[in-house]
Amino acid sequence: MVPKTLTTDSVQKEDIVVFDLEEGNFDGLPIKTITYGGKLDGLNIVMKNTIIIKNDVTIQAANYSIAVEVTEDLLRLHQNLLAATILK
Repeated sequence: MVPKTLTTDSVQKEDIVVFDLEEGNFDGLPIKTITYGGKLDGLNIVMKNTIIIKNDVTIQAANYSIAVEVTEDLLRLHQNLLAATILK
């Protein structure tokens, strides 16, 4: 089976719902997190995506769940991912 490549026809920007935009800090560095959702080829997904920018590296920590709303499981999973992230 050949994997399907997503195109701009697959997801339209007006179909994306932004649930939350957060600013904070991680290990003394500023971070930005966006939580958003929509349909991807008919499948409902919600993503939580954090960007950490350090002088010499940029880190993207992202989780998603198959859902139509933000779930406690997704929030906990993302919090655990950030807690396990080590900057050196």
